[in-house]
Amino acid sequence: MQIKFSVYWYFNGVWLFHYSFLSLDSIIAETFLNRSLNCRTSRKQPCILNRLAVTCLPSIHRLMKFWKTSITLATTILAATMVFSNQGENRNLLPPVPIYKVSPKHPDDLYASAIEGEAVIAVTVDIFGGTTKPKVETETHPDFGIAASQAASEWIFEPATKDGVPIESRVKLPFVFEIAFEHKFNVEMGREIFVKLNHTVVPSSELDKDPLPKYVPPFSDFYPENFRGSGKSASVNLEFIIAPNGEVLNPHILTLTTNGFEKAALQAISSMKYPPVVVDGKPAYVHMIRPIQLTE
Repeated sequence: MQIKFSVYWYFNGVWLFHYSFLSLDSIIAETFLNRSLNCRTSRKQPCILNRLAVTCLPSIHRLMKFWKTSITLATTILAATMVFSNQGENRNLLPPVPIYKVSPKHPDDLYASAIEGEAVIAVTVDIFGGTTKPKVETETHPDFGIAASQAASEWIFEPATKDGVPIESRVKLPFVFEIAFEHKFNVEMGREIFVKLNHTVVPSSELDKDPLPKYVPPFSDFYPENFRGSGKSASVNLEFIIAPNGEVLNPHILTLTTNGFEKAALQAISSMKYPPVVVDGKPAYVHMIRPIQLTE
């Protein structure tokens, strides 16, 4: 008798086996036949193997069919039990939960250049919730990987548990390095346009007359490239501060007729230059409101 095992399929972390049985009754019949042919007896006394083959073979056949069915059924029940047992184990496995997070510091050189990026760090969370063995999985710049690794090493977790017992686990932490629009705009324009002011600002309504710009750039230079050829235009009302040196600071859109022109309007108004506005004999910060029209 011989049983052949072969892997049948893989389900939920458990290998299930398909049992292939050789035809046992055919093996026995062939064995008896070979033995009977080789049996040297007289004609008066037939070989006992011939009688055994004829008499017992049907019973053996039925027995083997029953045995094969029983083993197959038992195998199916065992496999199902293993699957559901494995599912139960997964239900008892709880992942780690962060309870203290640290944000990475944007690398100075990349921040100065308004470069954004991201990094993914894999760490081991020990049974006490601490993080060890940081490893950079992905990074858009090496400096982002270094900064993210340093931050990830300071995270604290509720550790993963299995059946209520803390266990060590491995997790991946994604970090995104973003820059505020105002800083990116400053970098693109090449000067500090959005700034914090700790000075008194004089409303233009308190002046004898509104200041007039000494330089107005062609607004078409700032027309959005994705609108070229569309014939679209925008009327924009903006407020801003005229600095003592005549530069425009902290522009803000009040109204806009066409979406998509926001950045172009801020670039256009920020490129204007005013003569210094003198109040009480000193150059002052003056608040202004001005409309502009953006066309191609």
